Amino acid sequence: MSDLPSIAIVGGGLAGWTAAAALAGEFKHHAGKVSVVECGQDEPFDLSEEALPATRLFLEKLGIDEDEFVRQTKATFKLGTEFAGWPAPGGTFFQPFSQFGTSIETLGFHQCWFKLRRHGEGSPLGEYSLAAVAASLGRFARPVADTSSVFSSFSYGFHPDRALHREFLRRYASARSVRANTRRLVDVAVRADGGGIDALLLEGGERLSADLYIDCSGGAGLLIEQALQTGYEDWSRFLPCDRAITWSSSKTDALMPHSRKTAHEAGWQWSVPMRHRTGHGLVCSSRFLDTSDMRRMLPENTESEPRSTAFVNGRRRKMWSGNCVALGAAAGFLEPLEAADTYLVQTGISRLLRLLPGRGHGQANADEYNRLAIIESEQIRDFLILHYCSSARRSSPFWDYCRDMELPDSLAAKIEMFKSRGRIAPYGGEAFSLPNWLSVFAGMDVLPRRYHPFADKLGIAELKERAEAIRAAIRQAANSMPDHRTFLARIGAA
Repeated sequence: MSDLPSIAIVGGGLAGWTAAAALAGEFKHHAGKVSVVECGQDEPFDLSEEALPATRLFLEKLGIDEDEFVRQTKATFKLGTEFAGWPAPGGTFFQPFSQFGTSIETLGFHQCWFKLRRHGEGSPLGEYSLAAVAASLGRFARPVADTSSVFSSFSYGFHPDRALHREFLRRYASARSVRANTRRLVDVAVRADGGGIDALLLEGGERLSADLYIDCSGGAGLLIEQALQTGYEDWSRFLPCDRAITWSSSKTDALMPHSRKTAHEAGWQWSVPMRHRTGHGLVCSSRFLDTSDMRRMLPENTESEPRSTAFVNGRRRKMWSGNCVALGAAAGFLEPLEAADTYLVQTGISRLLRLLPGRGHGQANADEYNRLAIIESEQIRDFLILHYCSSARRSSPFWDYCRDMELPDSLAAKIEMFKSRGRIAPYGGEAFSLPNWLSVFAGMDVLPRRYHPFADKLGIAELKERAEAIRAAIRQAANSMPDHRTFLARIGAA
């Protein structure tokens, strides 16, 4: 890469050091052009310490050994998420990082499954997913590359300790000449025309100038919003949860390879197993439950001091403005239901590297970055909303609101297409693809009015027999996997 710009990252949280590590890997011998400035407002809370499968590709691109990452961050593996109480009180479904079944007579398995369910046949959809079955058994193995093998049909993510994850990337970037400025940010100087950042003003009167600034200052948006005033698009009408309380416990006996998200009367709560502790969080809407009532929902004895925060789901109107690019919560916030925060930082920095304009600002590049970033955030927003609007819970005003609330046109069209023909139209390059959407629709017992006519090539008896053979093969494969705890023991401790 020629004509490399100097880059200042504001924020030493996970978002800041993820960006720094990616730049260090890309700049290689020129990483000294990158500096990280602490601002004291990096992240509002620990979120739900999860990393989607895209993190595997991120680590691979940086040349990081995955086993070392797991050891150093005390991570467990994540095959998906169990959603308890979401379809209705007492109902549960599993969303795996996995395909469902295999094609039958060139037709996608889900269309065949729709026909089986229409006739009252077939097992729950999760029984046809290797990741879902393995997770239910507490088993784990890495997938294989051979696409003819059932062991190639799934993927996985991680449950890393967030603080250790941040420290791991900090060490990686620092070892490659990224500079950590020990003086905190106290103010931001804006260019006279208001079109960009002129300099960062640090403690002790130091002035730091760069060609490009990356705002990783969390929801405060110290550069992108407080200095450049790009504006914020509020999505509270679609995603009303706006409060969270987090805490930890040391109970890790189960050590299952999945997280759990449990619905309650005014939101939901999470449980994420790591090797040394379990992370917990309670997410609510202040419109339907006040903070004092939230705290009464906590366990009597939490082993760490609960931390609370307020947030607003939404995004900046511009993620790239002038010579400033926002990543992480500085670019926007989406509640941690699907753990997309780290993913968005990774895709954001990858997009920036593709469009990096050298020492110039490249307005066309900024416009393209914003176009793609907006599409991405809105696609994830729609997937999150689906969990709420498709629930059959009728137990509280919160869930009544979610059932009847307005939907973005993009999501309303996607839901209608599914209900009409069982089709899930791909957005293209999205974080959550057909199996993810399918698992939520099926898990919420939302089924199409019609299945694909090609499913009628086979009679119901033969279709049932073929599906049962797939289910049995998946169960056998899952049983052959090692216990998750045993697999982790083979990797070893840090």
